[in-house]
Amino acid sequence: CDDLLVKYGGHELAAGLTVKRGKLNEFRKRINAYANERITEDMLRIKIEADCELEMGELGMSFANEIARLEPFGIGNASPQFVMTGVTVRKLMPISAGKHTKLLLQKDGICVTAMYFGVSPEDLAIEEGDAVDVLFNIDVNEFRNVRSVQMVLHDIRICEEFVKKYDDEKAEYLRIKAGGRYSDEAAVVPTRDDFARVYTMLRREYRSQTGSLCAKDMLKRLDQPDASPIGYIKLKYILSVFNELRLCEIDEGEDDLYTFKVAFNANKTSIDKSFILKKLKGQCVPAHQ
Repeated sequence: CDDLLVKYGGHELAAGLTVKRGKLNEFRKRINAYANERITEDMLRIKIEADCELEMGELGMSFANEIARLEPFGIGNASPQFVMTGVTVRKLMPISAGKHTKLLLQKDGICVTAMYFGVSPEDLAIEEGDAVDVLFNIDVNEFRNVRSVQMVLHDIRICEEFVKKYDDEKAEYLRIKAGGRYSDEAAVVPTRDDFARVYTMLRREYRSQTGSLCAKDMLKRLDQPDASPIGYIKLKYILSVFNELRLCEIDEGEDDLYTFKVAFNANKTSIDKSFILKKLKGQCVPAHQ
């Protein structure tokens, strides 16, 4: 477009130019055509590069002090940024009238406080119990003469590994439901404790006026640090058995959305009477085969 310009150019961050009088519309048309041919969506996507991936056990005061020795941070010496994956959101708390969010994050049995400034809990599209990946700086919080390490978040997303695991378990459930055989009984057949935990969760949610939940939300509510995991396959079969034995009224809708009613005075019955459970156990391939 240089034939339309009086002057242009400069350093790599400059975009200043002077357009000849009467040539602005032509310049706009040409520069936009040039951009449409060459600029891709990926080029416009904001990317932030992390320096390395950390585990929760590495976030100690000694490490924070090492990072502090690299100060002052600014242009030409950016503050180190880190990634941590597969972190569970235990608490989400609005602060400063909802302008910012305080989170309690957990991994490997360790909890750390995180701050996300300028973003409200509603804008995060993240819920308590979610497994997430986070991009953050390390900061030292001092409160009542007690110093502790905290994260300062710059981005957060649902954990990619969690999403893949959920989709894989969903596909495996559909395969088994169609009559497919399996060998890992511990990952497929629910235990009595699994049934009890799901029933307790449904009772609790129903008492709090919650009559519908999707499978993902149920799994998040069942995720407890001190309890064995209940995966997608087990949950789906437990809900089917409850409905079969009339322990709960459960209707399955689209996208794994369940509506349910819990009969608090239901007659006692044994889950061993379930034909669904008997069929499921019969599909297991013994280890020696």
